Amino acid sequence: MWKTILLIGFLHGSATFDAWSTNRLMCNFPARELNPIYRPFAGKPTMYMALNVAMVPLDIWLLSGKKKKLAHIVALATVGIETGCGVHNMQVYNQWRRFYDRWWSEREAAGLPKTMIVTKLQAEWGSKQ
Repeated sequence: MWKTILLIGFLHGSATFDAWSTNRLMCNFPARELNPIYRPFAGKPTMYMALNVAMVPLDIWLLSGKKKKLAHIVALATVGIETGCGVHNMQVYNQWRRFYDRWWSEREAAGLPKTMIVTKLQAEWGSKQ
């Protein structure tokens, strides 16, 4: 029983990590959620609730005791996928951060006014989507 409770904790922890990394990316850079189910919640605090509520049927299956091994395999696969998605989001965030820092320092070195820099940055980001 304690293994099941631990697995449920990992499930919800990985879902929260995925939601946090998605929100962090979407709030700072031009990104979009590819999962059509979570897209309405992306970039909002409700993303945490949506991902954790989506895990409830798996929690019930884990606790019901029916086909326990299959439930554990599915839960472990879900933990791996959610964690992988969160790690991917963080890698994309770091790429955008490096691009932004390099872009900003080049523009400041050229002596452009800050309002012009922000307007040009928004135009460049808009063209990359």
